[in-house]
Amino acid sequence: MKKLLALACFVSCCTILKGQGIRNLTTEEWSEDIDFLQDRLFQTLPEAGSRIDTELFQQKVSKLKEDLPSLSAAEVVLELQSLLAMAKDNGCYIYPFQPKIDFPLLPLKTYWFSDGLFVCDAAEPYHHLIGSKIEKINGTGIDELFGKLKEVLPADNESYQRYMFPMYMQIRDWLMRAGISGEITLATSKGEEKIAFQPVTSYIPLKRELASYRKLSGSNQDHKSENFWMEFLPEEKTLFIQFLQINDQGKGSSFKSFVSKVAKTLESKKVERLVIDNRYGGGGNGFKLKPFTDLIQQSKTVNQKGKLFVLTSRATRGTVLELTSILQLNTNAIIVGEPTGEGPNLVGDTKEIELPNSKIALSLTHIFWPTSFKSDTRNTIYPDREVAYSYSAYKAGTDPWLDLVNREDAVLSTGPPSSALMASLSGKHKIDGRTLEIYEEDGRLFMKVDRKIKSFFELKTELFSSKEGLLDTGIEGVTVSYDSSTGSSQMSIDSLGWFGDVLK
Repeated sequence: MKKLLALACFVSCCTILKGQGIRNLTTEEWSEDIDFLQDRLFQTLPEAGSRIDTELFQQKVSKLKEDLPSLSAAEVVLELQSLLAMAKDNGCYIYPFQPKIDFPLLPLKTYWFSDGLFVCDAAEPYHHLIGSKIEKINGTGIDELFGKLKEVLPADNESYQRYMFPMYMQIRDWLMRAGISGEITLATSKGEEKIAFQPVTSYIPLKRELASYRKLSGSNQDHKSENFWMEFLPEEKTLFIQFLQINDQGKGSSFKSFVSKVAKTLESKKVERLVIDNRYGGGGNGFKLKPFTDLIQQSKTVNQKGKLFVLTSRATRGTVLELTSILQLNTNAIIVGEPTGEGPNLVGDTKEIELPNSKIALSLTHIFWPTSFKSDTRNTIYPDREVAYSYSAYKAGTDPWLDLVNREDAVLSTGPPSSALMASLSGKHKIDGRTLEIYEEDGRLFMKVDRKIKSFFELKTELFSSKEGLLDTGIEGVTVSYDSSTGSSQMSIDSLGWFGDVLK
């Protein structure tokens, strides 16, 4: 359950941004900080030795120590960040706005839409830049700049790097690392504009209200202070639920009571379709999820293809990512949106540590939270229906995710396997040290993996006829093959799609 450390969290511990800064450390003191970071990273991050190229990491450490006499303090900080980025985890990073660092940035709020990087808001005197497409910074194109900064962007995958890039590429010292220094000139769709760096306090108030974030288009209800909320859309007979954090709220309903309200709404028989919006969520307590996921899995009304949708974006991560993965493996949900910011087997729960000499604060993740088989090495969940979010849609206040949902027709599944085939396939199998059971229920064939104590991983999906030797599942891209060459009584399962050839 990855703690969501948003920009607002940085500010809470950095109210005085122009503090003493990093003091003049000696080469030996910086070297001690580097060793401390290396030791803590490999002690704290689960399976660090397999997640990180240890040989390359040590080469970079040695090179950094050699270069220390010629590097500024800010350059050392960026090199430390590049070491943390090798963890390929969005929870391992240096807080970019803290008194010891004091990085200024361009006072713009931007977003990388499907048609380019656009300014959504700007501090004075740059308000006229709102709506501009940024094409180059000091002559460097956005794609080229992204390529130069990727190695220091803390993320599990490129999807989340693209989400965080608009903020990081505005920080002065990050731009300097990419070879961009001095006076900044933006080449935009409205012409060239010189722009000056400002403290992060100019950045904090800027707005960027993405599609249906805390408020449905056309609705009078605003959900600014809510971790989770729902609205019923009577014309579409659709219940819309948005999860931003899986935690009880300071005010309003607890998560448990919220799930009860969802259950009552589904029982009212008014709802014919359920949309679960996981686009903007992150942190929380994954142990609270099971009553909700069980409710959806057991609902005969909405747990059908074409009636159940989960919305994702490049920002979907942490506990809300866990929810997405559980729903994918246990329901007939259609995933709509963008590839997620993390994969189903994620590392979460952050710890803050402080380097002994520079006193720089950094974040490390320390608990492994699997929601799939060990052999499932995906670092993202790809949508079944991909959405392109353009700036024109943003400006118009429309939601292309919901537009796609509203165009989706009911999906008819193929029929169950024959009785003889169901009988021959039924039984228990071993996969990644877990027991997977294939069984018949009410004339249908299912496969499942039961959840263990202190685990989020469980699987239940129906198996459908496809073609000789192959069964479809309720999970996009996952099929089950079997060998019937020796007769139906000796059939066996030998593969599970993107889980790999692990079930024998």
